[in-house]
Amino acid sequence: MLPDEVLHSPIRTAVSSEAPGRTAPRPAASQDAEVRRFPYPYRAMLAICSDLDETPDRHVYAESMRFLNTTSQTAMGPGIGLEVGNSIYFDMAPGQFSYWNTDEAGRAMVRTLIHSGHIDCLHSYGDLATHRRHAGRALDELTRYDCRVRVWVDHAQAVSNFGADIMRVAGHDGAAVYTTLRARAASLRTQLLTTATAQANAASEHMVVPVSLLGLCFMALLAYPAFIRIIFG
Repeated sequence: MLPDEVLHSPIRTAVSSEAPGRTAPRPAASQDAEVRRFPYPYRAMLAICSDLDETPDRHVYAESMRFLNTTSQTAMGPGIGLEVGNSIYFDMAPGQFSYWNTDEAGRAMVRTLIHSGHIDCLHSYGDLATHRRHAGRALDELTRYDCRVRVWVDHAQAVSNFGADIMRVAGHDGAAVYTTLRARAASLRTQLLTTATAQANAASEHMVVPVSLLGLCFMALLAYPAFIRIIFG
């Protein structure tokens, strides 16, 4: 069921308490073992996720969620009463709903929907996320509010995408995406370590002259008393 923050969106045109539950009621406790309808931890045979591309603001986003997840009357007509998740990104241009370009009410709505499981896909970090610090800021925000988004979905040509080459190889050549991503991650980790090592070596080289001068000064201090005695007897 959608959280109250979304059910009571300002765009809402009618009030209805009818909404589909996320899971079927649990049967009463029994000593007899039963075969699960779906293998643990799955609760359905099909997962549907809505794509937030071109959503202009939080009001439309919330109304879309109400239309998909409830049978209430919405701006798009009666809700269809499915259990549909949604996606989110963080850095997008004005006019496209994302975490950082909405207001605090919009960000609170996103966090609530993540906690309820209705936002379960990170649709890249967004078109404007072009540096590691942008991803770091997003991850810090998720950690701060204990938000966990377990599914990643590439977005158009976003810089933070895993890359079309990975999916193309998986689709055409039958390669496992998991194996390809592990190889890509190992390559990136090696590259980062190489870069860090080169920077450390450069910093060490810059310290050679200061350290050498410091050593000479220390030796001079040690030799100074003996030198004075030799000169002045």
